[in-house]
Amino acid sequence: MTPEDNVRLTRVGPGTPMGNLMRRYWQPVALSGELPENDGAPIRVRILGEDLIAFRDTEGKIGLVDAFCPHRRAPMFFGRNEECGLRCVYHGWKFDRNGNCVDMPSEPPDSLFKTKVSIPAYPTHEAGGLVWAYLGPPEHQTAPPDYELLRAPDTHRHVSKTYEDCNWLQALEGGIDTSHSSFLHNMNLGDNTYLRNADGAPRLEVERTPYGYTYAGIRPLAFSGKSESKISRKHRVIKEGRTGKIITIAGGKLTTYRNMAKDAVNAACKALNVKAQCITDKKPLPGGLRMGYEDYLKEAVPEFASHYPVPTETIQHLIGLYGSRAERVLELVKSEPTLAETISPESKDMYAQVLFSVREEGARTLSDIILRRLTLGITASRGVGQAEKIAGLAGQELKWSEDEKRHAIEKFKKALNKETACLKT
Repeated sequence: MTPEDNVRLTRVGPGTPMGNLMRRYWQPVALSGELPENDGAPIRVRILGEDLIAFRDTEGKIGLVDAFCPHRRAPMFFGRNEECGLRCVYHGWKFDRNGNCVDMPSEPPDSLFKTKVSIPAYPTHEAGGLVWAYLGPPEHQTAPPDYELLRAPDTHRHVSKTYEDCNWLQALEGGIDTSHSSFLHNMNLGDNTYLRNADGAPRLEVERTPYGYTYAGIRPLAFSGKSESKISRKHRVIKEGRTGKIITIAGGKLTTYRNMAKDAVNAACKALNVKAQCITDKKPLPGGLRMGYEDYLKEAVPEFASHYPVPTETIQHLIGLYGSRAERVLELVKSEPTLAETISPESKDMYAQVLFSVREEGARTLSDIILRRLTLGITASRGVGQAEKIAGLAGQELKWSEDEKRHAIEKFKKALNKETACLKT
């Protein structure tokens, strides 16, 4: 990045390109708890390069005005918050939350000069324990934010405020950087079996979606030179925030997720003083069997074979993968017999599984379907030869365009190449 690009991206003061962009959106400027009472003490706010003062007036509404009186630039932070306005301590000029001068004791009673004076002020909105402000052009003002977290009750959210001596881009980059967790947030630096210690340079994978993006720091086990069985599965539950009600869980692996969930839920119950405990370890997994596996096979395979035009070895294969949910896969074959076709001679997977992964398991990418939902993904070919047809079936269900289908295939091949490169390292 050039110095010029850096300035363009990070400077957010009035009149700057990034500042103009950010001013088109409502910004969180303070916690509601920082202004706890009507006519209480004002607070200083610095946002997008501007110094402002926030106060809660007599009606309980939030005002956000310039930090300095327009008369002699006296600090409004020392003003008196009274009777629906903030009064400057120098000459007593008083401004309401909309920036109007409503009292000017230094002028004669019949003077209209106050009608010609105002202080810069911005619209505010309180939601979710936060004070939001719109600092952009009035003609472009949008409706106040209505994110899901703002609609949640107080018992189901926690908001906090921290100070970071950096620009917004540095803060954002620090938030999505996963490599520093190998050091800064690592309480087990001496434990070489810990996955974060095994690979301090994770690969960042980003997936854009219509509703935002997801990202993950990938630490391939192949980089560590260790087998999967030797990588630590330990995890920690961390309580953060002033009240200890922010619950974070770190470490662990997918194979221990139920135990991790149990510890996290129990910690949340304790933090909320709820006399309950997680019961996930007492609940059967999706597809859990009501009897032993072999007994279930003896009972279910003949029954399913009599109802569905599918070979018994394929039925056994489905039960091994889906347990009692295997019949839901077989039901798809009833309405569309072609889905009973075997995808590849290398595995017993059939096309009904593709549809099931999309409809029932939430699969949305070709990589997820082939490499994680089908045994085809662990065969020698890894499903490369069948990707086109699988993408066609999944794309029809997900309403992909031809361009989206081609892009899905390209992403799948790219993901496959990455995995192959990791194994060769």
